[in-house]
Amino acid sequence: MPFAEPPALQSTSASAAASPFPDSAGAPPGVAQALSGAAQGPSPVPTHAADADRLRRSEQRFRGVFRENFQFMVLLSPEGRVLELNRGIDGVAAALQDAEASSASEATGAVTREAVIGQYFWDTVWWRDLPEMRALWPQRLRAAAQAQAPVLSEDLYNRPNGELRLAQMAITAIREANQTVEFFVVQATDITERRHAEAEIARLNADLEARLRERTAQLEAAHKQLESFAYAIAHDLRGPLSAIDGFSHLLEQSLTANANADANADANAAAKPPHYLARIRHGVRQLADLTDALLSLAHVSRVPLRDAHVDLSALAHEALQQCQDRDPARPVQASIQPGMAVQGDPRLLRQVMDHLIDNAWKFSAHQATVRIEVDSQIWADGAMVYRVRDHGVGFDMTYAQKLFGAFQRLHSPRDYPGIGIGLANVHRIVTRHGGRVWAESSPGQGASFYFRLGSGTPPERAPPRA
Repeated sequence: MPFAEPPALQSTSASAAASPFPDSAGAPPGVAQALSGAAQGPSPVPTHAADADRLRRSEQRFRGVFRENFQFMVLLSPEGRVLELNRGIDGVAAALQDAEASSASEATGAVTREAVIGQYFWDTVWWRDLPEMRALWPQRLRAAAQAQAPVLSEDLYNRPNGELRLAQMAITAIREANQTVEFFVVQATDITERRHAEAEIARLNADLEARLRERTAQLEAAHKQLESFAYAIAHDLRGPLSAIDGFSHLLEQSLTANANADANADANAAAKPPHYLARIRHGVRQLADLTDALLSLAHVSRVPLRDAHVDLSALAHEALQQCQDRDPARPVQASIQPGMAVQGDPRLLRQVMDHLIDNAWKFSAHQATVRIEVDSQIWADGAMVYRVRDHGVGFDMTYAQKLFGAFQRLHSPRDYPGIGIGLANVHRIVTRHGGRVWAESSPGQGASFYFRLGSGTPPERAPPRA
């Protein structure tokens, strides 16, 4: 970029230091001289050619530092007019053109150096479409004139091609000996990409923190399930094992007594061994059922998920038909909404409908007619929620937290047979699909089981949207 030649230097013998800044009159940069050991009066002229050469080379060095500085630099008069500026190689003034390239600049929309020299800085192309920034600049210069340190800010600016960017600005007031402002130095560094990178890092950190919280919640839930599971297993296995041990001991005693009894032993004593064997076999079957339940629970947790279109209405009809086939004498009133469809694993979602409808059937055992409703609702938050409702025995919501735990039962197995694994499977399947399952009930009023897929945690209870 060509620079205006500075005024001719006149000097006498003196030491001098060159600087690329304007003189006190605000002239475009020649070399401002800091003199030491010189008398007041006209600028001294070097008496030796070597001194003149050193001064010339010093001026060239400072001129080069200003011109090729990495940062975009502008020199402003105390009133805010542009005295000089460099190209800057960091992107702020990348489109700045020399006077010789003015025809090219007109074709590309770039600004020429001559177009900004002498203008108020806030009237230049960099603030053309930013009136709020144009209003701020006079205030900034007044603040810099009063400050003893650079005034820092981050400002939006326009490139000549209209692109909106962000720059970090530093305004420094250069003062004369009497502390009046001689000129301002404005330095600017484009930080658009840096801020974009910081925003992306912040987004990634937030995403990582969210995933960490989600994984922590999953681990905590798994830990609680494991504790509940271990307790339930220990409790449920104790019964069959105690029965097997006790009746085996009685059988041993009975067989020993029979072996020593005479032929006149009563018939009642002879009937005891078969009874004991039946009780032992019952305990073994209980252990087998528990083992099958554990395998089922493990399978649900480990099987890879498949994604497919699943007709929940058809699955509900098939599950209800299976219940009717097992107990054909029971009268049934069923209402299944047609057209309910989701995306998910067909095998696992079949288990969800099987368990929920089997649960509704089982806990309606003491009703004259089994009444089951399967439908869907759009809730207040816009999510599709599916419901399986029965009119059976119901349960106390105080114990609702136990519903979906493995081997947890709210009713006596003598009244309602089962080992308490069905709803635990439902919970794990729905959770694996990114959803949630919950229930509402009151004793004697039936129960409603709700679930939603792929939408995270639902509201505790939001009214259905009309």
